[in-house]
This record gives sequence, structure tokens and C-alpha cells, in this order.
Amino acid sequence: MSWKQTAQNSFADSLVVEHKSLSELDDVHNIINWPEIEQTLSNLYSSKRGAPSYPPLMMFKILILQAWYGLSDEALEKQIARGDLCINRDD
Repeated sequence: MSWKQTAQNSFADSLVVEHKSLSELDDVHNIINWPEIEQTLSNLYSSKRGAPSYPPLMMFKILILQAWYGLSDEALEKQIARGDLCINRDD
């Protein structure tokens, strides 16, 4: 199975200074058992065909943030493209 490479920071990411808005979800992140959720989601998508997809846990986190912040699909896509959603902080 092929997953998109998401661990490498972009040039813009390397310029970001620590800010409250970047760490406001850390408390929530720390109380959720992400490995257990990842294990549960691991068999959802197993196709070896097509373009690489985002890992299931990352997509789960994206959908949680979409619901919490009331983002439309289009707004969510723009935030992901801009890199404004910090969803992969544990990698």
C-alpha cells in the first residue's frame, strides 16, 4: 500500500515560529489514544491501485477538524493546500 509522504516540512513550515494557535489542540491530541484509532482504521483502504492516498489516521483527523471548525469541503481543501491544518504533529 502506498501512502503520501507527509513527514517532511515545507520551507514555509520551517519559518513558522511557535504560536498559541499551533498548539491549542495539543491537549486534545494528548488525551486521545491515536495508535488505537489508527489500528481500527488501518484496514479501511487497502487498494494497491491508483495514486497514493493520505493515511487513514490523517484523514480521520482532517474530518474531525472539519466538523469542529464547521468547514465546508471547499474550505477544508483550501486549508489543507495552504498547510494551515496541523494534523500530522505526531509523526
